Amino acid sequence: MHRYQPRVHCVYSPSSKADELLVQQTQAFRTFT
Repeated sequence: MHRYQPRVHCVYSPSSKADELLVQQTQAFRTFT
């Protein structure tokens, strides 16, 4: 989970958008696991 986090931040420049996307992805990932 911490491994692909920096990658997402690298791809997405906007902090707000990246933060929201990251949170949504993380939540979905946690729910899926």
